[in-house]
Amino acid sequence: MIKSNVGVNMAFVVDSDTYMTLVEANEIVEEELLSDSSEAVVWGKLSSKDKEILIKKATKLVDKVIFLGTRAGGLMEWPRYINNKLTQCPTDVKIAIILQALRPLVENNEENKMQELGIKSYSVEGSSVSFSDKYKVKTRGVYTDIFQAYLEKITF
Repeated sequence: MIKSNVGVNMAFVVDSDTYMTLVEANEIVEEELLSDSSEAVVWGKLSSKDKEILIKKATKLVDKVIFLGTRAGGLMEWPRYINNKLTQCPTDVKIAIILQALRPLVENNEENKMQELGIKSYSVEGSSVSFSDKYKVKTRGVYTDIFQAYLEKITF
């Protein structure tokens, strides 16, 4: 008999749809973000369920990045074998996931919205701005600054 998941509360499961528990995510925010940063303030206002939803979505996106090494199996990109050594999901990946999840909630940046829409450049009253495609393929949709700060060193 096939069971439907429609209307069922899907679990938040480490190594299935996330790399961290909600407790660990809260600890990372507390330890890695300034308490008065817009990300930490927004995080503190979210319900546990909202945090889980955001982490799941950001994890799916970050999991599209091409990391060094090879997958060790399982449903997700981590753990991985890097230089023949089994490596668990690094804290930097978890930080990137949290920041990726929070970015749309804390930043109403028109330039980010334009880039997401595929706009390459724009001009206003004699000034022009061009967006670089340098990281577009590598980042796989992860915000470039987050990719550069937390993920680039463990990718191809």
